[in-house]
Amino acid sequence: MAILQVFRYLYIDDELNWKVHIDHIFNKLIRFTGIFYKLRSPDWLKTIYYGFVHPLILYGIELYVNTFDTHLDRLRKLNNKILRTIQNKPKRSHVTDLYKSYNLLLLDSLYNQQLLFVFKCYCVCIILI
Repeated sequence: MAILQVFRYLYIDDELNWKVHIDHIFNKLIRFTGIFYKLRSPDWLKTIYYGFVHPLILYGIELYVNTFDTHLDRLRKLNNKILRTIQNKPKRSHVTDLYKSYNLLLLDSLYNQQLLFVFKCYCVCIILI
């Protein structure tokens, strides 16, 4: 049986594979798909995405995105599905177009951006001391 610790809403298991945390994010995000299907106003959908979905994906990305691709695949596919629904695009539309139209980054690029941001804050703190 896996030992699970919750620290500041990060679900950490004893194997550090982040599957539990990713499943937790997935279960929270799956609730928004129905909301996005029912609402059809692009302005509201974009606001809801940036207000609720994007922060859930962003929180702790520095840690959990380094896990196996099989764990992250469900999260990537769900995010793509949500973006297709918001933008009213067909199922076969290309992923990069979805992200470009909302000025978003893919998970791997988002991870790199967050790491650079943390490094910049660290360097600024060192300089100030």
